Amino acid sequence: NLRFYSRLRAANQGQWAQVEVSEDDGARWSTLWQRRGGFGTGDRNFSQVNVSLAAYEGKHIRLRFSYLITTGFLFIGTGPVYGWFIDDISLSGTDERLATSISPLTGSEFNYEPGVTGTERLYVRGLTSGGALPWGAGLEVTASVNDYAQWAARIESEKGLSTGALSDPAGDYDLDGLTQAYEYALESNGLDPASGVFWGPEVVLVDGYWIFDYQVDSGRADAVVEVVASTDMLIWFGENEAGRPAGFEDLLIAMEPGGIEHRRARVPASTAAAFMRLRVTVVEP
Repeated sequence: NLRFYSRLRAANQGQWAQVEVSEDDGARWSTLWQRRGGFGTGDRNFSQVNVSLAAYEGKHIRLRFSYLITTGFLFIGTGPVYGWFIDDISLSGTDERLATSISPLTGSEFNYEPGVTGTERLYVRGLTSGGALPWGAGLEVTASVNDYAQWAARIESEKGLSTGALSDPAGDYDLDGLTQAYEYALESNGLDPASGVFWGPEVVLVDGYWIFDYQVDSGRADAVVEVVASTDMLIWFGENEAGRPAGFEDLLIAMEPGGIEHRRARVPASTAAAFMRLRVTVVEP
C-alpha cells in the first residue's frame, strides 16, 4: 500500500497530479492514481491518499510522482499557491530493492556477495540478448561475518578508521572494558563505549544450581566462546580442564536456525566457593 499526503493548489483541467507505476524498470509507465486540476486556488490543506498495490503482489515495480500538463490555459508559478505539493510518503507490505548486481552463471549456479550483514530477500532473473526475463520468487538469505579480520575491516570502513585500527583482538578501542574479541564474538558495537554496560547475562540460582545462560554464534569458527569457572577468582578453568570446581558443566540447551547456540553453564549451589565468567579467544581461521 502506498500512502502520501497531497495538496493540489491552483491548476486548471489540463494539469494532472499523478502516481505512475512501471513493471519493466521504467521503460513503460501506466497511471495508478490521478487527480485533475480545477479553476480556483485548489486545496486549502493536505489530505491523505491511500493507493492499493494489491494488483502487483509478487511483482517488481517502480513508482513515480508526475505532474502532467496537457492543453489549455495553465496556472504557472513557483509560489505556494501554484502546483502540486506532496509529503510524508510511505510504503507498507513491500520490500525495497537495495542494490542490483550481475553475476555470470556457472552451470546453474552463481555467486552472490552481499554488501552488508543481516537478512535480505534475494530476487533473481535471467539476462538474455533479447532483454531481461521476469524476476523469480524471493529467497530469504542471511549474510554473516566469517572471521575476525572481516568484522574488523567492515567496522573500520563504516566508521572511517584507519586500516588496522581494530586488528588486535585483545585491544579495547572504545574503552568499555570489553576487548575487540568480545565485541566480535558477542556482536556488540566495537565503537560504542556504552556497549559493554549491558552485554552480559546474570548468574542466577535455579533448582540448586548457579546458572549462567548465554548464546554463541557457531558460524564464527575463529571465536571460541565459553564460560570458565574458578574457586578463587585467580585461576579459571573450562568445563574439560582439570582443576575446575566440582560439578561445573556447560550444556547446549537449544540450537536456532543460522547456528545460534543457546548454552547454560552451571555449578551446584552447594559448592563452597564458585565463580563464573565468559571467556572469548580468537584463533587463526
